[in-house]
Amino acid sequence: MTYQSSYELDIPIISIRKLIDKYPSLQANSIKKPIRSNNQITRQRLQLDFEYEYDFSTTKNQIDITEIIIQDHFNISNYKLRRDKLCPRINNRMEYLLILESCLIEPCCIDKAVQDANYVIDIGTGSSLVYPIIGTKISQFKNKYIATEINETSVNHIGKILNENIQLQNNVQLVKGNNQQLIPEISQDKKVKYLVCNPPFYTNIEELNEKEGLKKTIKPNELTIDDSELIYDQGGELAFIRKLIDESTVLINSPNTFPTFENCWFTSQVGIHSHLEELNEYIELRGIPFKFNESIKFNTTRWIIGWRFGGHQSVMIQKYVSPLNWPSRNVLQNIFSKLHQHLEETKGRFNDFQFKLITVKHNRNVFYVRTNEYIWLRKIRRLLSNSTMSRSSDLSFDKDILIRIFVDKGKDNFDLNILTNEVDHNIHYNSLKSMINQLLVPSS
Repeated sequence: MTYQSSYELDIPIISIRKLIDKYPSLQANSIKKPIRSNNQITRQRLQLDFEYEYDFSTTKNQIDITEIIIQDHFNISNYKLRRDKLCPRINNRMEYLLILESCLIEPCCIDKAVQDANYVIDIGTGSSLVYPIIGTKISQFKNKYIATEINETSVNHIGKILNENIQLQNNVQLVKGNNQQLIPEISQDKKVKYLVCNPPFYTNIEELNEKEGLKKTIKPNELTIDDSELIYDQGGELAFIRKLIDESTVLINSPNTFPTFENCWFTSQVGIHSHLEELNEYIELRGIPFKFNESIKFNTTRWIIGWRFGGHQSVMIQKYVSPLNWPSRNVLQNIFSKLHQHLEETKGRFNDFQFKLITVKHNRNVFYVRTNEYIWLRKIRRLLSNSTMSRSSDLSFDKDILIRIFVDKGKDNFDLNILTNEVDHNIHYNSLKSMINQLLVPSS
């Protein structure tokens, strides 16, 4: 089972009810509730008059279920969290990584240079090591992780997790970090694909107590004994991410580190919305050409900020289409074939027109279109349909456009997803959808 994220990605649902049935120890943390069903057959089939509903109201219960999820869903044996540290939200972390991979990393990977990059850096991984554990399980790419951590007790705990799980040993390198240099030194033979971070929110213990006290008035919560993962005494979350931006700029401008980070997307979660605008302004002030913002709305809202220094502007802005009744099972192949034919005909009339269709090895339901002109826009299509026209001021053939086309088979018919790197994506999306429909179902 899956649920639709805020970015319309399919996020795997982890069934808590099934875990309670599978691991009876979790029943002690659950509340017995009558089965809400008037269907006598259902009640007889279950042979129960009650069901268990997990109680998430205490930190202990949250830690207990998270340990079971990591052991069961991600196949990490004997996994334990430190009881004095933060308990990570698995779905929040999972959505963060999937948004990055689907909307930032996959489009980059149509370029050979980015395909060769296979390292992910996790800044401040925490005692849970949660990003490397999730990432090595759900990633469509064969990534290796470099995880940094400054807290000594967390470093020791991570060492125990790695020692007991050989699959993590082969894919995760732990680096003892420090606050003077957040992004670790990496050998030049390694290429970094992207960087993730869940930064400390607060500047000091007083700010932490004040903000967490406000949360308690809205939703019961418990602070951990060790607050080191929540505090950055040089300015909290805002200063921490600004330091990441500063360090990334230095790395890109150094000839020794440029090859390692040349195609890297630097990203971080942001917990305080007002910081997002300030960070966007800071990125622009540093002259960084590409940035990315998105929200994660699972229980608690968080935001993603990303920045990149070079390469193609690969940010994909997703738009979802209602299901369309196409006449063939081989929808994607038909779209690919018809679109290729149409683009070839266009190139036959205009020598300056360039295009490329790119398939993705790891996903057979996707292909990319790269062109130097908006041939799907209505006004451009009208110009192209004029058989006597050989040139127009509206046709400059000097653009760099990237489109992602994804087809998914639903219960009854097919769904079409189109992503574009264009700011005015609604116009391009609707125009491209219209053109594809005309190509697939020609008018009689």
